[in-house]
Amino acid sequence: MTTKGKIATLLLGATVFVAAPLAPASADNGDDIVVSSTSAMDKWQQATTARLDRAMRRGDSLRTDTGNSIVQITFTRGPDGKPANPQFYNGEGSWIERRIAKQAVMSLDNLDEVPVKRAGEVQFIANLIFAEDYRSLNKLRGRLLTMESARVAAKDERSTYIALGY
Repeated sequence: MTTKGKIATLLLGATVFVAAPLAPASADNGDDIVVSSTSAMDKWQQATTARLDRAMRRGDSLRTDTGNSIVQITFTRGPDGKPANPQFYNGEGSWIERRIAKQAVMSLDNLDEVPVKRAGEVQFIANLIFAEDYRSLNKLRGRLLTMESARVAAKDERSTYIALGY
């Protein structure tokens, strides 16, 4: 995942899996009940983010000189189930970072599996981080969290995008 000390990564915090044992008062046999909040969408996001991560690692071998940036790409699902209409959401990233990020997004081939009705009308956003070191990575994670919180809180169509990678 690193080339010449640089880090290309996806943030895998978009989905949260919670499994907590509970001991209900009415349980006769003393077994714990495990509650899982992983939905079909959470599972799909995790699997798709993992695909993006692998594509980013493949693209990482192309890198020569990159810095610290967050590259966000919005896209839709084409009739073939692959990404369509990719647009850079923010103005960050060098040309090589943007190229690697776009190639990673365009390599996705499972958008027809997104667990929503009317999948053809869904907008996606891929959040990809390029960092020179772990200190920079942690700083960019915090900044991305703030950016995504603002996007989700917006009262427009951007708040409904399905996020990958953050």
